[in-house]
Amino acid sequence: MSVNTDNSKEFFMKNTFKQLGFAVLMTAIALSTLPLTGCQDDDKGGVDTALNGTWIDHENGMQVKYNNGSFEATEQAKGTYTASGGNITLTITHLYGSRIGIGDSKWYSKTDLKSIGYNTSYYFTPMKGTYSVNSNTLTVTFDSGIFEDEELIFTKVK
Repeated sequence: MSVNTDNSKEFFMKNTFKQLGFAVLMTAIALSTLPLTGCQDDDKGGVDTALNGTWIDHENGMQVKYNNGSFEATEQAKGTYTASGGNITLTITHLYGSRIGIGDSKWYSKTDLKSIGYNTSYYFTPMKGTYSVNSNTLTVTFDSGIFEDEELIFTKVK
């Protein structure tokens, strides 16, 4: 399969990944802030099980599921996260093909994407920031990564 790697494709991918990163960040923030409302870390190396569940960003419709240190932004990206003491780090491990313009409806790792000529450094850089949870609202502010200097707000749906 031949992949077009021209500037328009790069622009599309950056915007798609930015949306994906935003959704993941918002979900991670929502889940991470739960400990601030009385939940406890489970001593699994910074994985707060209080974040487990499904969170949605109503502004862009992005849905993110957190489960014991893993996250998935529906048909966008998935990976791992750590959250403790109001700090969160999300690391993307896979991107969804049809969402990034490849056309295939399957997950691609960093290695898979490199093998077909994609520049992966932008999308696979860990996203770090702070989070807070107030009732069913998760607020995440990223200091680095594709959502740098952005605040995301999620609502817990399950």
